Amino acid sequence: NQFTRGGKLHGLAPENRVTGGNRVVPDGWSARVNFSGDGGVRTYLYSQRQDGTYGDSVGNGGFRFVKGRYHAVSLHLGLNDSADRVNGFARIHVDGELLVEHDDVQFRAVDTEASLISHLHISTFHGGSRPLWAPRDESGEYTTVYADFDNFAIYRGERVRTAPGRCWSE
Repeated sequence: NQFTRGGKLHGLAPENRVTGGNRVVPDGWSARVNFSGDGGVRTYLYSQRQDGTYGDSVGNGGFRFVKGRYHAVSLHLGLNDSADRVNGFARIHVDGELLVEHDDVQFRAVDTEASLISHLHISTFHGGSRPLWAPRDESGEYTTVYADFDNFAIYRGERVRTAPGRCWSE
């Protein structure tokens, strides 16, 4: 199966992105879309109050990406209003439908320009860092799989719904 154990898609981050099990710092966080091993969709957040070393995740049990079909995927993110509030959120819409709501997030612990959203984080891959995350063909050999992405757009707003981008999977 092309999804193997899952992996990372696009996301948003501040100047000081935190990913890969690195320690969260007051002005550092990240929010990404994740795909699960069964083709489902999940959030993948590094935040001030995360439970684990590798961030927190909320998923949707019913949705599955369909191989060979474009999907409009959008990540809607609201940072916590101030450093001491736990009112941030991440929401994932696919094909115009709200599928994941990840609420009560404290992304940042300082009120600085550097802690605001400033980067589109594009680093898509299967994994984890070990070979067991890598895709394999029917005979069990490692194989290359492709995903095409287009129509990326970032909108600044007052916590409103924005137009989705598209993701193609083959």
